[in-house]
Amino acid sequence: MWKVSLRRLILAGTAVYLSTVPAMAEPGFEAQFQGFLDAAQIGAAESLARDRLAQSPGDAQAQFALGAAQFLSAVEGLGQGLYDHGLTGSETTPEYLPGVTDLPFLRMPVAENPDPAPFTAEVMRQILVDFDTALQKAGATLAQVPKGPVQLPLDVRQIAFDYNRDGKAGPGEDLPTLILAISGAPLRGDFPRVGFDESDVTWLRGYAHLLSGITDILLAHDFSEAVNLTFQSAFPKSTLPSSPLDAVRGPLLAQYRANLAPTGSCYDGYPVEKADRPRFDRCRSARDALGYGRIGDLVAFVHLFRWPVVEPARLLTARQHFLSMIGLSRESWASILAETDDSNEWVPGPKQRSLFTKMRVDDQIVAGWMSFLDQAEGVLEGRYLIPHWRFDHTQGLNIRKMFEEPRTLDPIMLITGAGAMPYMETGPLAPDSTLDTGMGLMGGGLLAYFLWFN
Repeated sequence: MWKVSLRRLILAGTAVYLSTVPAMAEPGFEAQFQGFLDAAQIGAAESLARDRLAQSPGDAQAQFALGAAQFLSAVEGLGQGLYDHGLTGSETTPEYLPGVTDLPFLRMPVAENPDPAPFTAEVMRQILVDFDTALQKAGATLAQVPKGPVQLPLDVRQIAFDYNRDGKAGPGEDLPTLILAISGAPLRGDFPRVGFDESDVTWLRGYAHLLSGITDILLAHDFSEAVNLTFQSAFPKSTLPSSPLDAVRGPLLAQYRANLAPTGSCYDGYPVEKADRPRFDRCRSARDALGYGRIGDLVAFVHLFRWPVVEPARLLTARQHFLSMIGLSRESWASILAETDDSNEWVPGPKQRSLFTKMRVDDQIVAGWMSFLDQAEGVLEGRYLIPHWRFDHTQGLNIRKMFEEPRTLDPIMLITGAGAMPYMETGPLAPDSTLDTGMGLMGGGLLAYFLWFN
């Protein structure tokens, strides 16, 4: 009898012990969140964070995770919209000359859709509207992250998207490929797990404002003519008015690929006299025709960049987005400079190690960036004017007025002078030295640093 009682006692004790350590029976929140992102299940990552918030209201890590997942969902949604309607990226054609797929928002590295939905200028507009809506949702969520320390370690190399909606991560559907397509900066193979923290909350909020501001500028204007007459190579299966211009693209691309040398280019590495000249000539002829077609479309796009204003309120919102980005960038840097640790920072301070081998951060660069923010804020507020080469140095462009009193957007007329006339005023000019110093400190890579620092 005592043996039975002892056995029952042991079993009961074991049951009580196991009931007190449920976390050991399944992965923790961070592991589950990362696992969903790795599997291109961003919606599931959102639900996980939302469920944790329901259980623990005010949980900073869960709130940060929810906002991060929503931001990634916005990016995925943009890619899905472009994939659904047949965006064909530049990787399917020779890349030595630029084309319309180098324009913002068309650099998404989506695969070619074998059966796309119809694409029109109205569809492009709706894709941007949806992207803007999703960005604002993510930004609002991130704004609710409680102030104070927070940690969200993530392996960014493994984060994946489901552009083609097949329920899994396919080739090229990952964050490193997206970063490479957008910025040209590859993540090295040993890129470590990033220790995202409170400074990155404000960084990500600023990035959402930046993208929303750019999106609002586009949506404020009617760009339908440019899309209708130049986007046929980006959406080759569409029925845009310019689609006949792309009729020879398929045969040329087939000819180019069929005559590639083992080196992956038209040139096979042999001296001219030993080269396969017929093959080389066929390859080069197709390559040049494809490349010149791409650059021709880009020239036509610039020619048609005369966009009427259709939603002026969006320009007011865009300016506020950019001002918010500046304020958040200052807040983020205040947090970065106050840090005493060095836990694989996404944006490091001068005393922390940079994860990007070709991009450094030191005191001079930080000072240059802060000066750039001050100047940009002054320009957006109208306190500084932008000098124009056609006018003397007592006058400059009032950028704030361009947002508040918009006219047809025509960069060529703006640059050459006639389009600038309504916005020219007398007043203090933005100091050229700030931008020049920033570019010098950053090795001429101001755009790359801008996209990194926002």
